[in-house]
Amino acid sequence: MGDFNFERDCSVSFGSITKHIEFKINSAEITATELENMGYTISSDKQTASKDVTCDTATYTFEKLPEDLEDIKKIPLDNKFGPMAACICTIALYTPEKKVSIQTVDYKTWEINEAFDYLNGKCEIANVHKQNTVDILNNAFGYNTNTVSGGCYEYFDGASNTNGYIPNKPYSFTIYEGPYFIPAKAATIAHPNGEPEKHMIFVEPEGDESARYIDVYHSGDGNWYSWDISFKHLLASMKQVSTGW
Repeated sequence: MGDFNFERDCSVSFGSITKHIEFKINSAEITATELENMGYTISSDKQTASKDVTCDTATYTFEKLPEDLEDIKKIPLDNKFGPMAACICTIALYTPEKKVSIQTVDYKTWEINEAFDYLNGKCEIANVHKQNTVDILNNAFGYNTNTVSGGCYEYFDGASNTNGYIPNKPYSFTIYEGPYFIPAKAATIAHPNGEPEKHMIFVEPEGDESARYIDVYHSGDGNWYSWDISFKHLLASMKQVSTGW
């Protein structure tokens, strides 16, 4: 176990920011009509919605980063930003030294998958997605092996494809709540216990033009967790490191 102590090594400040939000409408979650009634401008093809909104923010600043699963568990999940902060730190656990072979590793108990499992609360992650997480993170180092950063720090301030994804120190990032929530849903075959109300938490990496997000939900134990496999939105490819920097 690392000696990471959240109260000592991390500070969190909350605020707000005005963002122009534009996103593709997932009609399985919410309809164009519902969004229009909420004040969004809907494109003529009813595929996208946009709006200027005031979003709650949280800035996490770390003097020292978590080093393992037990450290990840020290990040409080008592507010809706906690799961995203912990997911970003979980990705940063992956370093070249932790590169593993899907043929040799037990991906079900691999530390990073165990962290994502923990951050999902009661929403279980299927084994196929755990195996895929190993592949995605291994492939991520196809562009990151030439950096001196030593880890997956894409979501930290200062890290971009133009500097080898080397973050500023102290390590920090700002995340914000998205423009609407997804109402709770009744039971389905995919989710026999139904689906809770979900909120979108975004981060804007400097190495990509688009924001990334996860869905979070409030559990009966008083904590917030990531929903289903939404953490995989954070694992999508970033821009390759620019040469000549």
